Amino acid sequence: MASAIDFQGLLQAEKKRAREAKKNKQQSGANYSGTPEEPKKAGSSNVISSRISANGRTSISSTSSASNPIASSDPPDDTWQRIISSPPSFDPSKHIIMTTQSVYYVPEYLPDEYSSKLKNWLLSLPERFDDGSTEDQISESAPCWTKLRHSQRRVALFDGRKLSLPAPLAAISRSLVGSGAFPSTEPPNHVLVNDYNAGEGIMPHTDGPSYLDRTATISIGGDVILKFRKRLSAHEIGQSSTSAEKREEEGLDLLLSGGGSLVVFAGAIYSHYLHSIDEVNSEVTTSVCGNAEAGIPVKRAHRISLTFRHKFKESTT
Repeated sequence: MASAIDFQGLLQAEKKRAREAKKNKQQSGANYSGTPEEPKKAGSSNVISSRISANGRTSISSTSSASNPIASSDPPDDTWQRIISSPPSFDPSKHIIMTTQSVYYVPEYLPDEYSSKLKNWLLSLPERFDDGSTEDQISESAPCWTKLRHSQRRVALFDGRKLSLPAPLAAISRSLVGSGAFPSTEPPNHVLVNDYNAGEGIMPHTDGPSYLDRTATISIGGDVILKFRKRLSAHEIGQSSTSAEKREEEGLDLLLSGGGSLVVFAGAIYSHYLHSIDEVNSEVTTSVCGNAEAGIPVKRAHRISLTFRHKFKESTT
């Protein structure tokens, strides 16, 4: 005799199978790509970059801007090198400004395309406030602007002895060596970038003995007058205004174009002269301007300067 059918048990089993089927369907939909999607970390975003492969097709790769703070604005190394592939013209005999000193000026050193891309890359860097960190601590961090506590100006510091220079700066460093502005044995390995708003300047100073006695500065943006004045000797300090007038007469001004110009100064003028930029909204060239006639008005605008130097190895003694 056949046993009685357990309808209650069959109903419970059917409900169980329905619950399991629904659960499996939900899991299958969630894992459709094969693996669960990882949640994005706070503050990060995916940056899509294009690359041209050997067969001419564009391949897409995704990188995280959190791990690469300049990924969104830093073209591949070969792009920077291609734009500046031929070292720009730098002829000491042609670009000499002051025959008694080693001062050289090239009005359009960087190509327009390079200047534009470089400016966009620099302005895309994040900003931090000056928290008292040392120069070494700043140069070892990710590329960023530092807002100075004692000035409205902000700076970005890159020390190639600590971390490799970013691609756009490394390409310029190589071009300065290739064009003869720096010796190959002591190439630029240190870059200080200043971001000036209209009317901002920098007080008279020297770059000091920590560097090779040679400085190269590139200007992007507005025009400005760079001033060189001889340093006071010990016995000249506190003398009459006649001495100050003499220093003005013996000084040198340069009108720097914001169209990617280059100024190089070395030797005695590096060591024995102070250089500065006045904090004014407008200025006029004078008779001591070495590359423009007197009386030219200069209206200040936003300007970025990049100063390339070779910094010596720190003493271990």
